[in-house]
Amino acid sequence: MTAIPTGRLGHLRALVGPGLLLAALLNGLGTHLKLIGVWDKAGYETYWELHCPDGVTTSAPVGVGRRCEVPDLSSPPRIPHRQGAEYALHVSPPGVWLKRAKDGFALVLVALCLACKPRSGWAAIRGLSPSAILLTLVAVGAALGIAAQGDGLALAVGARSFLFLAIALTSAGFIAAEGLSTVALWVAILLMAQLLFVPSQFLFGIPVNGYLPFLHLPRRMAGTFTFPNSLGVFAVVGFAFVSAYLPQRRRWPLLLSVCVALVWLSGSATGVVALLWWVAAAIFRSAPKRSRVRVVLVSALVASVVLAMLPPLLGRQTIFKGVFGPGGRVVSLTRVLTVMDGSRVIFGEGLGRGTNALASLSGVRSLGAGDSTVTTLVRQTGLLGCAAFYLLLAWAWRRDPLARPFYEVLALVSLTLAVTELFPANVLLGLALGRSLWHTPPRWPNDESA
Repeated sequence: MTAIPTGRLGHLRALVGPGLLLAALLNGLGTHLKLIGVWDKAGYETYWELHCPDGVTTSAPVGVGRRCEVPDLSSPPRIPHRQGAEYALHVSPPGVWLKRAKDGFALVLVALCLACKPRSGWAAIRGLSPSAILLTLVAVGAALGIAAQGDGLALAVGARSFLFLAIALTSAGFIAAEGLSTVALWVAILLMAQLLFVPSQFLFGIPVNGYLPFLHLPRRMAGTFTFPNSLGVFAVVGFAFVSAYLPQRRRWPLLLSVCVALVWLSGSATGVVALLWWVAAAIFRSAPKRSRVRVVLVSALVASVVLAMLPPLLGRQTIFKGVFGPGGRVVSLTRVLTVMDGSRVIFGEGLGRGTNALASLSGVRSLGAGDSTVTTLVRQTGLLGCAAFYLLLAWAWRRDPLARPFYEVLALVSLTLAVTELFPANVLLGLALGRSLWHTPPRWPNDESA
């Protein structure tokens, strides 16, 4: 294999940030264009005809866009909001090619990471044990999947769930030469870019998740993500990544404001909880030791009040049913553990099982698909694989004080969303782990822990 010249490698590394931005925007652009009626105009018009009483629409109250001519927002639609929006959530051929951008980006990134050989050699990796344990269990999951059904599609889709591990194990040279500050800057640009898609969704978008209690506008924006919760979760994960690796802290207030706006617009309860954690953790770390108990108590009090106010705050009265109610995350995980026999509980059913991607491609939503990272990992690699994943996060958290807020936020949101499938959060996880595995990270200026 011919070595790539150092100068050319530098130019390629500089394209990683813009490539991440472009791939993330293209990934959900097809769904966004459908929701606002640019793509699949026939499906868009059919939705309004079925959704509105007598098919009558209006451009009120803002003069543009489409809305039902119904003065009473409490009047039920002729068809459920989400049922009528299925045409937009289905990935049609043009949208498939847009989504392939993230797969192409991932392959190019791993190839670039391999080309950037670390000066100290590949033997310099630290934390080999936790990463090797997870890698071994992933290999076991792949073998089980092939032995069970010989399903190459499931294996390929399942491998995407562990993209972060491939990046982590190969990114030593890339991080040593480039660092993560440039990538963090482009993540900040991606967060701000999501706000640009909000006006078109407000004015032209179909109300997949119902209406706001004012102006008859759709609620729960998704930006260029397929689902609103994905936008809210990534807003906090992305902000936590930027706050860890972007040196210019003077930009934090602006980015925090963007993050708060995206979380509120998406109506993501997970995003709210994760953002509260980040703020509380930041105050705790910057506080003197004598004041930290007070910070914990005040943070617990504020969190309790906000959690109690989440349903009216986000306009979602059944918000906690998604976790504890019938079909919620807890019930789904319990069902998965009940249905799987002893050996499968320990080692899983094989890569791809229980993933969003396989459910989307096959058209069949399997048990636990997309419920949480815990459920997804248990189905693919069993309890051992799930434990190995969180062990790796805990090891990286222990070793890399600078990245602790990012790891904490990611671990928290993983309890309600399959974050290892969420692009580009999975790429950011891989890069952060790569830095923790390969390099001796600096500490926070006032960090007194190990």
